[in-house]
Amino acid sequence: MLLDEQGYTLHPDRFPEKGEQGFVVFSTAGFPDVEHNFEGLKLSYRMWGSHSENMHLMGEFFLTAAEIIVQPVYEGRRNMIKDVCIKTGKQIVEQGKIDQDLMLAVQDSTVSKETFQMQADMFWESLDGKKSFLSSIPKI
Repeated sequence: MLLDEQGYTLHPDRFPEKGEQGFVVFSTAGFPDVEHNFEGLKLSYRMWGSHSENMHLMGEFFLTAAEIIVQPVYEGRRNMIKDVCIKTGKQIVEQGKIDQDLMLAVQDSTVSKETFQMQADMFWESLDGKKSFLSSIPKI
């Protein structure tokens, strides 16, 4: 067991030969807002990073409006996200950090809330509501 300066328990570094370790969170939400969608996840991973002797949270990517990103009109956004992921990987390896701009880039859904709502409503109507959607899900 290991204690930090404030007396909180930490996970001791079990693999010091690997050097300092970092992790990245990449999460999606169907809605176009970061607020009220990712707070629990943010807190969990920030606390996880603070409870390890030699591990830290390097970055958080919160992809909004993921529900509509499969539509052909959002191909540019999908390509941008792919490019951001590649750039992020390179930065981690080459610089040991991630630029804030990269993390923020995926949060911009590039669609207004009104357009998002209209497209989401059209999607659900095309499925005849939940009944059609749920009929395709295997029963356990």
